[in-house]
Amino acid sequence: RLAEEAEKAEEAKKAAEAKKAADAKKAEEAKKAADAKKAEEAKKAAEAKKAEDAKKAAEANKAAANSFVSSKPVLAKPAANAVVTEDILLADGEPKVVFEWNKVKDAQKYVFTFMSSSKTVLLTKTVSETKFVLDDTDVLDEGTFFWSVKAVATIDGKETTSAAAEQSFEIKLSEIGNASIDTSNLLQ
Repeated sequence: RLAEEAEKAEEAKKAAEAKKAADAKKAEEAKKAADAKKAEEAKKAAEAKKAEDAKKAAEANKAAANSFVSSKPVLAKPAANAVVTEDILLADGEPKVVFEWNKVKDAQKYVFTFMSSSKTVLLTKTVSETKFVLDDTDVLDEGTFFWSVKAVATIDGKETTSAAAEQSFEIKLSEIGNASIDTSNLLQ
């Protein structure tokens, strides 16, 4: 009977150990499942944050693009409706008109356009500075002209153009008229 009781005690001990091992295995599996669930939730939260950050960045880029598009350069020289005479036109001996405007925030370049009084485009140039020197004698003549400038920037990988600023000026040359030349001192 002692042997039988010892055997039952041994079986009970083995059963208790097996139950303990099974319970430990269940606890480990539950822990793994909980960790996997936490990891999945963290991954979803990170993805949601990434999506939210991307949405905010896209909204910020859209706002920047809209702000840039509605901005425009301030044209400085020649002033609106200015009269450019030969003193200005030939200041350095060569015919030219210097155009200047204020920098637009975030602009990488500018599109300068020179037009006739009927707004026919005579010249378009893309420049990186806030200044353009027009010395093309084919387009510099007496009369009224328009000039415009648009700023260009790359925003969110896309080239974006601002509104154009435009104004006119006049080139007015004096005439020699009925000038006479004194030839009395010329050698014969």
